[in-house]
Amino acid sequence: MLDLRGKVGYSANMIFKRVVGFSDEGRVGSWKRMLQIGLLASVFCVVQTLCGCILVDWLTPEPPMGEAELAVFTEDGDPLIRPGLYLRISATASGVPIQETVQEVSLKGEVLMQMVGAIMCTGMTVVAAQDKIEEAYRKYYMEPQVTVGFAYNHDSVSGQLGKSPWGEVLVAGSVSRPGPVNMPPTRDLKVMKALMLAGGITPLGDKTKISVYRRNRDESLTRIKVNVRKIEKGRWDLDIKLNPGDVVGVPESWY
Repeated sequence: MLDLRGKVGYSANMIFKRVVGFSDEGRVGSWKRMLQIGLLASVFCVVQTLCGCILVDWLTPEPPMGEAELAVFTEDGDPLIRPGLYLRISATASGVPIQETVQEVSLKGEVLMQMVGAIMCTGMTVVAAQDKIEEAYRKYYMEPQVTVGFAYNHDSVSGQLGKSPWGEVLVAGSVSRPGPVNMPPTRDLKVMKALMLAGGITPLGDKTKISVYRRNRDESLTRIKVNVRKIEKGRWDLDIKLNPGDVVGVPESWY
């Protein structure tokens, strides 16, 4: 009985020694194992430092698809008057001013003019609106002249001084002021300009994985990847021109 217990104890002791790295040769096995672990850890750290972007690339989340779904298709051509836009209107008769005004088009699609009252102009071009207001003034004045133009500030975030009749671009994600940005009449707004108008990318934003979502005529969605870091280093050809209705998504960086 004692002999059996001794054999069992001896076997258990040998198994323990082999698992933890000790052997009858002393501590050589443990030192070898510690050296191997240290070497592997060093190699991993070096590779992560040199190729960190590759190692964590698969961890970087995709921009929220909810933002992408906000992209809309916008037809080309002259913009039409619609509620929410601002109009700058000047009316004269025989060289005498009648009215100078900047008005927001009402929810009914109307502007309010002296003498003639409300004028429905939604869905019209500014030229068509001019003709309609002039026609209304001919009942009261000789040779009235009216000029109509859009009033807005394309260098500011939408809502500060009217929306752009040429549409907007939505900048979302890790920027200082996420929201819509007005499209200028030249329609030459690019990614870098849109990001600047949105206050710039925050320190947490990932400059290498910006996405532009574009709605097509058939309602399909196109995603265009933009690397702002490369643009900042001189690759201006990567700074693509945006279309009205595009969404620019800036994800957070994981490192």
